[in-house]
Amino acid sequence: MNHIDFDIEGATLDYTADNNLRFEAINALEAANPGLVVSVTLPVLPTGLAADGVAFLNLAKQDGTRIDLINVMAMDYGSSFTGDMGQEAVQAAESTLAQAQADWPADTYANIGVTPMIGQNDTSGESFSEADAQTLVSWADTAHLGRLGFWSVDRDQPCTGSVSGLPSCSEISQQPLDFTKIFDSYTG
Repeated sequence: MNHIDFDIEGATLDYTADNNLRFEAINALEAANPGLVVSVTLPVLPTGLAADGVAFLNLAKQDGTRIDLINVMAMDYGSSFTGDMGQEAVQAAESTLAQAQADWPADTYANIGVTPMIGQNDTSGESFSEADAQTLVSWADTAHLGRLGFWSVDRDQPCTGSVSGLPSCSEISQQPLDFTKIFDSYTG
């Protein structure tokens, strides 16, 4: 294993004791596996990580944990959503880098990842379109983003028949694998 990702979201972010234990385990993994790339996947708003996400990173720094990449879940913005999912994913990455640099000043976009939810998001009214994907991929190429992905490949198809729902399709008009083709053009 040369890469490991910890997806931390919801109430889990707020449990300092659990996070200290997690960072202790990560430190042991890093010590036992030189070159191991450690990433964390965190929820984000266009303005960046919420206070609990920033506190999580601060605690990682305090515990001496190296975080190589901060991957943000650019989705489900709720009341922060202003109508442009592609641009807001870019803003989320930009804001997160500024926050990360408070703990790790040398961080660049190579230390940031972005994962949007393609198609209809869990939050009503939020939909990540193919045009949004093109906006994000184009920006990511110029910024040399460290990671770019989407949730999830099984959703990269339109709904057919009675099938409907976030786990199995995008719930938007598209051809199968349209998002895969757009994201595949990312060269970093």
